[in-house]
Amino acid sequence: MDDLEKQGTNGSVLSIRHHIYNIIRKGGKSSVKIPSSYELAKMFGTTRRVAQRELERLIFSGVLIGKPRIGTFTNPKPLEHPLFGVTVGNGDHFIWGEFELMVLSELYRELAQRPCVVHDLRVVGKTCGACINELVSLDLDGIFWIGPIDWAENHGEEFYAELARRKLPFVTCAIPHRPGLSGIDFSYRNALAELAELFAAEKRGTIRAFLAMPFVYEAFRSVCREYFPAGNFDFSLGSCIRNNQFSSELASFLKSEKPDALLVSSGNLKEAAEFLQSRSLADSCRLVSLGPTMEAGKDIPYLFCDNPYRETAVLAADLLFALQKDPGQVLQPFVEKRLCAHALNGFRNAEPTT
Repeated sequence: MDDLEKQGTNGSVLSIRHHIYNIIRKGGKSSVKIPSSYELAKMFGTTRRVAQRELERLIFSGVLIGKPRIGTFTNPKPLEHPLFGVTVGNGDHFIWGEFELMVLSELYRELAQRPCVVHDLRVVGKTCGACINELVSLDLDGIFWIGPIDWAENHGEEFYAELARRKLPFVTCAIPHRPGLSGIDFSYRNALAELAELFAAEKRGTIRAFLAMPFVYEAFRSVCREYFPAGNFDFSLGSCIRNNQFSSELASFLKSEKPDALLVSSGNLKEAAEFLQSRSLADSCRLVSLGPTMEAGKDIPYLFCDNPYRETAVLAADLLFALQKDPGQVLQPFVEKRLCAHALNGFRNAEPTT
């Protein structure tokens, strides 16, 4: 880990970056001189080398203009357009999953085609108040936030409630809608309708769903009875609180049952497949993943409910621009998931679907 990475850990680099963005915002269309690397290092308690590298990064990205022997100045041209912040959680995760990476890549691609500037947002405050204050200080025209479950658990509803109270132009993605906040949530209605039709055609009546992701559980609990009515299916839904206990809790949920189909969260596909194999159910039980998986599922026969990344990205960009024009509105659209096929040749009694 070099000096820049070490300083980034305690927030010095981010503090410098935020300070410069605030200078740009306050300067409007004027070109304003930025403090030197020596001055920035002294202001934010870091080394001159770290401050200089951050200045060079912003010059390379076109945010600043370097004038030899004169100084560094803001480039007002990029900020004639709205400035949006984009992040996953607090932006300081060690690893992101396929979903987060795909959503971010599609969103960046979409925003690159629109008149705006994007700030790689990292909110490093550990308390709700510190996070809110840092967001407010940036004076952004819109914030796109993929909020993972652990963030919500650590900060509770206080964080989202404070965002709504302050009416920050905030767009969430893939977490349940919050009062007073705009956000994109997913609807599984199309996928459930397709599943019910497929199960009926294959004469699969005993359907079990066991989910380890709270927001997916909530999305299914509210609508699944509508698509798997008692007159047509023997359906039950369970959840796992601790992801590391998925297999044992699944065993307790199913007991000695032999379901015709099992629906699981995408992150638990491999464990579910191994569980079915251990009970000699791999050939008879249709496995459904609520979202695509990466390498974990390449050799496992399963169906999955797709994540429409492109549609989500376009909708997210639309929301950001809508909030930039009218910060007070609250928009809460749904993106419909659909059913896709993968490796169906592993089933003895199944025909490939779409």
